[in-house]
Amino acid sequence: MGRNNESSYYSKPIERIHRDFKGICALCGRFVEIGDASRDHIIPRSKGGGNGRDNIQLTHKTCNNAKGDEVYPHDWQEQLKRAMTIPPGYCCTHCSLPIQKWQKQRDMVTKVISNGKIRAVHSWCHDDMIKYGKF
Repeated sequence: MGRNNESSYYSKPIERIHRDFKGICALCGRFVEIGDASRDHIIPRSKGGGNGRDNIQLTHKTCNNAKGDEVYPHDWQEQLKRAMTIPPGYCCTHCSLPIQKWQKQRDMVTKVISNGKIRAVHSWCHDDMIKYGKF
């Protein structure tokens, strides 16, 4: 009947959210400069997410744009940390070039969630994906 009395964490100043998250982007794990900081709904408003503290995270503006209104699985970071076997002949889902064994050994491959699936891309391709919002 009435609206949920959930307080709006989304409306807090970005400096407060930045401080609460210790300046770390929840999507890429890198430090966020305050001028590049953005609030992100973990479950987008378009999919029923609220403005409460449990649904807001700090991100880079580019990371937030790349995520769009996608809903990541609740354990997406854990899924990416787990060993994912990249079979011989597997191609980067961004540039379509093969991912070489030496690239995997030198941590030149990044795992991402795109359209709800774990995919492997070259690290430099991942940087381009974030920069140009092509997740």
